[in-house]
Amino acid sequence: SDQGNGSNNITVTDPKKDKTTHVVIGFMGEKEFWTSSTIQQYIGSVRNTDIKWKFFDSACDLLQAMQANKVDVAYLDVPSLAMIQRYQLPFSVVATANKTGVDGSATQTYTAFLVSKKASSINRLASVKSHTVGIVPFSLSGDVIPLVTMQVAGLLPDKSYQTKTFSSEASNAEALKNGTVDVIGYASNLPLNSKQYSQLASVPDVPNAALVVLKEKKDDAAIQDIVSLLESVPKKTAPNGVGKMTGFGKPQQSRYQYWLSQMVHS
Repeated sequence: SDQGNGSNNITVTDPKKDKTTHVVIGFMGEKEFWTSSTIQQYIGSVRNTDIKWKFFDSACDLLQAMQANKVDVAYLDVPSLAMIQRYQLPFSVVATANKTGVDGSATQTYTAFLVSKKASSINRLASVKSHTVGIVPFSLSGDVIPLVTMQVAGLLPDKSYQTKTFSSEASNAEALKNGTVDVIGYASNLPLNSKQYSQLASVPDVPNAALVVLKEKKDDAAIQDIVSLLESVPKKTAPNGVGKMTGFGKPQQSRYQYWLSQMVHS
């Protein structure tokens, strides 16, 4: 002890320098959630951990960063999980996103619909023939599910119907509204006026996007703390509203495997 020896030397530890574990969280979707100051403060409370959030413009860029070991935790949709499986990237699914549905409840799955305008002549899958389908590339409810569902019904793109691509589900829905396209795939956890649109087909129990971690860091205390926090996000901390991500729950492994197999065989 320095007491009584006249020493005034006091060592002050800089908390920033004391953080020894560095974790990069990569994401492409749900930017509102990941860039929220309340979410970042909440997750950033993990002790001795320096967390950085990195937004990627495309799934390809995010996957390349994961492959180069520049991302430790990633938020990925099912098509991206298929790419992890295809290229055997060393990541494991640890949680599934919760999203708020139209009834206000947060769930890990949703129902995907194929819808058309009620005012149109398209009232069943067979009548999609010779019409235009709006597609959101590299998405489950806006791309994979519509194509697989119509394929099962004997309808093939370019042969049975035409496609037009859009950058988001919102722009896809707007294209249906203004008549640019005749049919789109849509998720039940997004708002849709059922009085104006007809459901041509529905696919239940579709899993939300996943949280994946680098396998070699899966058991790290910091990673486990981050995942634990994401599985117990306080309601007041998360974004509010229909279709908003509110946090994570236990991984829907069997549902992911089902859709990954559907994508391989489609």
